[in-house]
Amino acid sequence: MLRSAMKPSELTSAEAFEQHVPGKLIAGSGGRSWKDLLVQLFSRQHEQDTLIVPAVPEPLIVWVLSGEAVVEERPLGGAWLANSVKAGDFVGLCRLLRRNLDDMVKARGPMARCMTGHDQGENVAQMDASVGDIRYVLARHCQGR
Repeated sequence: MLRSAMKPSELTSAEAFEQHVPGKLIAGSGGRSWKDLLVQLFSRQHEQDTLIVPAVPEPLIVWVLSGEAVVEERPLGGAWLANSVKAGDFVGLCRLLRRNLDDMVKARGPMARCMTGHDQGENVAQMDASVGDIRYVLARHCQGR
């Protein structure tokens, strides 16, 4: 799908996500050993007033090295929820992970019911894997935070 034709509310893949966010790709994973994991390191604008990006079924991890970022998200048709994240702020990151986990668990059922064929199997499996990964990180790094 062409970038100019994409509506902000549409779903995209992790591989195509970079087309929707301004910035410079500094490094990325590639090759056979990376077939199950996509890692991309970007340099983003230091200040960004508003940026609406399409949803992806995979978790998006934002690593703030300096300064701070406010990440806002909303369930389809719901109210915007803001989460402020600062460099070294594990409480904010854990809060964001918990919110993402809750959203993914809620979205899994309708996605499994509404999609069919290969897309359903692939997207539901990605969500299940992401839910497991987030639960692992929360259990290991977010106890008491």
